[in-house]
Amino acid sequence: MNSRQTSIEGFKPYLLFNMNENNPFPTTDEAQERDNMFRECTADAYPASKNRRRILLIDDNEDSVEMMATFLGMEGYDTRSALDGKTAFAIARDFKPEICLCDIALPGMDGYELARMLRDLLPDAMLVSVTGWGQAEDIELSREAGFVHHLLKPVDFGEILSVIAELD
Repeated sequence: MNSRQTSIEGFKPYLLFNMNENNPFPTTDEAQERDNMFRECTADAYPASKNRRRILLIDDNEDSVEMMATFLGMEGYDTRSALDGKTAFAIARDFKPEICLCDIALPGMDGYELARMLRDLLPDAMLVSVTGWGQAEDIELSREAGFVHHLLKPVDFGEILSVIAELD
């Protein structure tokens, strides 16, 4: 074990990428291997029995979706992500999320329209709007569309976990 590796019981250290001066970017196979190893490590550190709820994240801001998926994955949740309403609805049909965290300002179909469609598809799912729109009329439109919570960006991860905990 070299000075850059640590030994933590239950943790499997791994190399993120095989990078060198000739090829500073990972190959597709290396990236896939890294993702698989990450899933193994997080599965060991965060047992599936802890929080195995299915959560669909919908936001056109890719960085925001990736950060939230990483955070919730580390908490043990099973997540899927979509950058628009049409893709989100297609994912929801197969994934059957218990919770949907959805932006309102989406390309194509807005979050209100998506929420109405998701409510018909998944009547028992918790729909949560996560948006920058916080006027009284925005909150009322969210409620009418079927959202049970209206969270304003930037949203605190603790607030998201509190909302999710309502299902437990």
